[in-house]
Amino acid sequence: MSKKCRTRMVQIRLALFLTIVLVLSIGVVTNAKTTVVYWQHFADARIEAVQQLAAEFMKENPDIEIQIEGIPWAAYFDKLFTSIAAGSGPDVFQAPTGLAEQFIRSGNIVPLRGISPSQVEEEFLPWTVERLISEGKIWGLPTDIQSIVLFYNTRLFKEAGLDPDRPPASWEELVHYGQKLTKQEGGRFSQTGLDTDYYSIVLETFMFQAGVGKMYDDDLTQALFNTPEALRALTFMTDLTTRYGIEDAEFNSQDNTFALELTAMSLAHPVSMGTLRLFNPALEYKVALAPPVNAGDTPVTTGTHWQYFITKKAPQLEAQKWVEYLASEHAQLTFCQVAGDLVSRKALLTNPKVRTNPNQAVALDSLEYARPISWPGWAEFVRLYTEAIERVVFGQNTPEESLDILIREINGVLANR
Repeated sequence: MSKKCRTRMVQIRLALFLTIVLVLSIGVVTNAKTTVVYWQHFADARIEAVQQLAAEFMKENPDIEIQIEGIPWAAYFDKLFTSIAAGSGPDVFQAPTGLAEQFIRSGNIVPLRGISPSQVEEEFLPWTVERLISEGKIWGLPTDIQSIVLFYNTRLFKEAGLDPDRPPASWEELVHYGQKLTKQEGGRFSQTGLDTDYYSIVLETFMFQAGVGKMYDDDLTQALFNTPEALRALTFMTDLTTRYGIEDAEFNSQDNTFALELTAMSLAHPVSMGTLRLFNPALEYKVALAPPVNAGDTPVTTGTHWQYFITKKAPQLEAQKWVEYLASEHAQLTFCQVAGDLVSRKALLTNPKVRTNPNQAVALDSLEYARPISWPGWAEFVRLYTEAIERVVFGQNTPEESLDILIREINGVLANR
């Protein structure tokens, strides 16, 4: 073989080798997956739902890997803020309503692409997206839709001579029923009539029911609810313990007193239905609208939700695809059926798949009467509202004094941002 032929053969083999390497490289790139790291606070039923959705999503999108991290509530916010500020942590995460403006202004998240505010206002309940719209952009989509409703034990109602088909229709009746349902033995509670859990959002619900108007100024820098209506709400909520004796701080500090049939009524989120299925599937209970101040008044409840945000470091296309999937009709149906969440998409409100029983139907109906939570924050505000209640319950301050302290403390937090 001539030298020229040998050279040509070497060139052909080299070209063939390079072609094979290139084909293999393309195959590696084609088979590579983009990972989207997703964080949410841990709750058994919600983790179960999101794992189910992630499996379905990845089957439909084999080029995307969803990495889920459920973080305990106590550690969630510290870990979330620290990691996002450092440019690490999740690509997609959940945050509660009150933190919407803070994250939007932080510069650490990105708006959704190709989705207009008018589109989401058309598809979702307006109060679930109003705080996600800024500068003509939509910055997230809502999840974990909740209100405050009244759970009541129908068996205990019957034992107390109350009609299980007629829940309390006013604040006065709530107290009257609670007194009939409260039991003491040897000076100690064996059953309480009501559990509010001294929950901050129950207090906000009572404030709305009492007629408190604007809670904060337009810039979210000043609390405006140092009013007679707010004082009436705080007084009523604390009177449930100090005056009427139908709630008890020590007794209700035990976990799951309603699920264990140690408490007859509970003001709580509809998501508690998922918890009740886990702890006591045989429990006989019904759900009613939170009773207003007077029978015949228009019902009022507090609407809350979380939302999905995308961080600056995320692979935008894949992360948004995941967010849109999590807020889809299919996903909301899954969260409703598995975790007990409500829905934010208007098209689902009358869907028989989410109105599978009377309790779920009442919970969904409550959204018609929801006024969105007002707080421009979250964990701090939960603590401050709760402390305002507890200062009165434990005899440290009068309701008027405690409300004054609450206003000062909130305005201090807002002034230092």
